[in-house]
Amino acid sequence: MKFINQFGAIATLTILGKVVRSIGALQDCDSLANIQVETCAATNSNIYCKNKDNDIIYSVVPNTDQTGCVASDNPISVENTSETLTEVNFFFDNDNVLIKASGSVDSAYTCIYTNSVLGACSSEKFEDSSSSSLPQHRYYINHASDSLSGALVNYSSGGFSVVDGKNGSYYPGNNGLIKCSGDRCSNVSINISSGANVYYLSTLVGYIIKCSSSTECENVPVTSESYFQNNAAAAGESPYQLIYCNGSQCEGLTTTSGNYVDGNTGYVIECNGQPTCNVNSDVGNFYLSTNPNILIDCTGTSCENVQAKIGIYISGKDGGKFITCDSTSCNELSESEYKKIPLCEVESNKCSVVINNEGVAEANTLLPEGAYCTNSDKSILYYATGTIELQGSIVTTSSSNCIQASQTYYQYYYTVGSTIYHVDDGEVTQITAPGYYFINTNTNKLVTGSKIEDYNNPYVKLYKCNGVSCVVIPNPSSVTYIVDVSKRIFKYSGNTYTFAYDKDVLCAYSNNKCIPNTDLKSTEFCVTSAGELVIAVNDIEAKKSGDCYKSNNMSNEIFGYSSNLYKLNLYDATLIDSTGYYLVSVSTNSTTEYKEFSGKNQDIILYGCTVSSCSVKTPEEGVYYYDNISNYLVKYDSASSQWIFPSNNGYALVSVEPGEKYIRKFTIDSTSTNKVTLSDKVSDGYYYTTDNEMYECPNTEGTSCDLIDESMYVMTNDNELFYCNVDDDNLASTVCNKQSCVLGELYYIGGYHFRCVTGNIFNILSTKYCNTDELVVVNFPTAFSETYPSNVKNAVDEIAKNNNNTATVKAGSNHLTVIPGIFTNCTYDKEEKIASFDLVCIENYVVLDNEKEPQICSTAKLGFVGCNEDSENPDKCNPSSAMTIFLSKVAIAFAMLFLGFMLY
Repeated sequence: MKFINQFGAIATLTILGKVVRSIGALQDCDSLANIQVETCAATNSNIYCKNKDNDIIYSVVPNTDQTGCVASDNPISVENTSETLTEVNFFFDNDNVLIKASGSVDSAYTCIYTNSVLGACSSEKFEDSSSSSLPQHRYYINHASDSLSGALVNYSSGGFSVVDGKNGSYYPGNNGLIKCSGDRCSNVSINISSGANVYYLSTLVGYIIKCSSSTECENVPVTSESYFQNNAAAAGESPYQLIYCNGSQCEGLTTTSGNYVDGNTGYVIECNGQPTCNVNSDVGNFYLSTNPNILIDCTGTSCENVQAKIGIYISGKDGGKFITCDSTSCNELSESEYKKIPLCEVESNKCSVVINNEGVAEANTLLPEGAYCTNSDKSILYYATGTIELQGSIVTTSSSNCIQASQTYYQYYYTVGSTIYHVDDGEVTQITAPGYYFINTNTNKLVTGSKIEDYNNPYVKLYKCNGVSCVVIPNPSSVTYIVDVSKRIFKYSGNTYTFAYDKDVLCAYSNNKCIPNTDLKSTEFCVTSAGELVIAVNDIEAKKSGDCYKSNNMSNEIFGYSSNLYKLNLYDATLIDSTGYYLVSVSTNSTTEYKEFSGKNQDIILYGCTVSSCSVKTPEEGVYYYDNISNYLVKYDSASSQWIFPSNNGYALVSVEPGEKYIRKFTIDSTSTNKVTLSDKVSDGYYYTTDNEMYECPNTEGTSCDLIDESMYVMTNDNELFYCNVDDDNLASTVCNKQSCVLGELYYIGGYHFRCVTGNIFNILSTKYCNTDELVVVNFPTAFSETYPSNVKNAVDEIAKNNNNTATVKAGSNHLTVIPGIFTNCTYDKEEKIASFDLVCIENYVVLDNEKEPQICSTAKLGFVGCNEDSENPDKCNPSSAMTIFLSKVAIAFAMLFLGFMLY
């Protein structure tokens, strides 16, 4: 017999099997000469023989003169007794020793047992003959055992084995059911109706005991999830009302309430908190199960567990009740809830909503397409194929607007927007099972078959469902492969669907390997038996294993690389046709996550794509690569075998597509983990990167930026001044030091005046800071002396010549060595954006006042001050100019202008 449930059939165990060897026999009581007297005289020797005249088994003992062994006058004794016994079993080893607790069975006998008197014994029950054979996996009571040790003998696979009985356990015996309890095992009397079966827990893993009569019990395997009534509970001998099998093992189940599919009858087991559960054979429609998203479907010839779908079902309970299910659970509607379901009357295949006099507003409304209603006794559901008006409405329907929920419409797919409705016996539900559906919305049929024009019909829409809901899929913008619920692979390209292959290849997939059932040649895709899409890396011979890619689920999108690079889902693959880079983790085949970059020797593949032409790229040292999907910017450091993120905002040598690299500015997003916003290519000029390297970018299109190759001062496009020391022998790395400046002061560099602002930034002097009546300090870096204005150069030369002095000043570490001067009368050329000044004096420049006292230029005082003699430099206070100037102290300020004129 097969036990049917929603997950398949339980195969019955083979009842009969041939004995592979003959059973042995006890020695004849008249032939004991070969037994040594010491053997039979030993205490507890337990040696027995069989009298061929009366077939009774006797113990073997020493004769009276202790010279040999003879049969005693006492028949074998029965230890495991019962008043109801009519026969008993004994088992012996190869030395004719009675097995009480353990041993290897050589011979076995069944003896008549009447009124506690042992009669004739026979081994016929244990012997194979041409007309019959011993039942497999059956147990025999060992009536020589006085405890549970060795209390049973099992026949299986052509041999006998002694086993211990387990207290409280049941066994299929050779003549009915055996139960072990206390210190013995005995046959159990069970009452079974003709044609019925009862069940008990088995000691074999994955088996239950099925008894079809009081004398016929057997172990049967249960290979799928099933429930059975536990007959031991009905007899008050077990706390478990049910036996539950999950497909690999069975166990007792105590339940307070709930419905279960009976694995025996296919009806419903109803448990309501009593010691036993009852089987309801008067079933129909649907029942709640103990699993929140599983229903018991009894609309067919037998009941089965089914995955609940979103929608409404007619309950199998009395009273016209309903069950509603969402994506996670099902519940039976309360009276107030089911009164909200509109009532419909049907005439000529047209429905109208009956006005509900109970005043429930929700029930007194017109119904749109996709809604449902019921009849007056709530035994039928109707699905609205069009709008259902209220009864008596002035709007009349000329065509059918509803169908009765029945098996007639089982294979139809009714769509309203993105929702797919399923109509069947006792249910109006939604189809959301994961996968792609080609549905003809005109015929309400799922498109199948070998005519590709049927799939490109203008009425056909492609739906994608994820187990909870569905969406209508617009035509893809890129080449896409999909496998639909019929397990056929399609290719979308050029605004049309085609069959990807004349015949799809079926393959088995596991752990990035797949085995095709036929040769997989020049074919990128195969499909699993579950209808999942697989990408093969290379050609694979039939029945052989090869490298493959497959997504784990619909929400897990991975990359798969064959002759092309694809974004692969469980049921679809989209060709990558966007130019750029894709950093893929080998362990997940997905876009590499932040934490995966941080470890050493992480296996990460860099795919570079130019439109749809993609290949694996070897990262170039020092170049950052930008992933368009993750927005990560990383470079590979071969010395540490690690991918590295930039730590600060700034500039980097970046490649955003194969064959291109350029300096770009990037900003790290503070709200996410190291994702960056990347700017366009920089304009021509100098740029200092976050890797502490100085690049010069040309103004020529199509060329790249290069590292500087000689030592120099560099003003970057960000108005930072660096001094870079390049090792001509390339033995050491180039070192660039940022130059500092004095906040608010001006610097003359390369023909331009710069103003020092916060951060040691040299900003071009703007008109805002150009005032005609202001005295300012302008610093002239000595590194740029060849660009000095002539008046400054002359003044510096005169100080050196006439004063044996310099005008140089260095404010501190990394500050420029400069020659400062005082200037005034700033004018600004807005077109050229250039400022010009009148020179007042250069630091340490000396003039004489009208009292012939030397006055020295001090930028700190913004003017001339008295010059103090210096014993180490007697020329310090000499007039710097060859033309002696005599000015009064009052006129010193005015002399500044005159001096400026003289020095030009």
